[in-house]
Amino acid sequence: MTINRSISTRRPRTALAHLAHEYRVMAALPLSVHADVLRALLSVLVVRLAQGRGPVTRPAPASRTFARFHAAVERDHAVTRRVEDHAAALGYSPRTLTRARLAATGRTAEQYADDRVLLGAKRLLWHSGLTAKEVADRLGFTDAGDFTKFFRLRTGVTPGTFREHPSPAA
Repeated sequence: MTINRSISTRRPRTALAHLAHEYRVMAALPLSVHADVLRALLSVLVVRLAQGRGPVTRPAPASRTFARFHAAVERDHAVTRRVEDHAAALGYSPRTLTRARLAATGRTAEQYADDRVLLGAKRLLWHSGLTAKEVADRLGFTDAGDFTKFFRLRTGVTPGTFREHPSPAA
């Protein structure tokens, strides 16, 4: 076990050291080639880190209800995050969706729907040039202030602060 553990920590460190070295010697290569090298080494680092965590375990769907709710939230997260709306569209009660969700992940249906909207918000804020109001519009918020309150309550920071300084905790 000790050998496996030292190998699993040594490989990501080696990949990180190689990435840092290539970053420091940036002038040795044309900029486009340098970017390609860094991108490839970053991919190696991510794979090594993921490998060190062991196999990814995903919760097995507790039921067809869970699977249908998951698909509905993925499809309609920008239209509604209300559990009642998803329940009505799927022909279930909100309580049934919450029970199925709790059994599968330990989170309520409302928490799950909010988590999906938050993920979409983070992606749009980080990867697009959209304003917070435009992100709010895309995610189905009728008011940018409501979006800011939603985002701040769940991350502790405003959308603008997140865009400038994204943190793993947020």
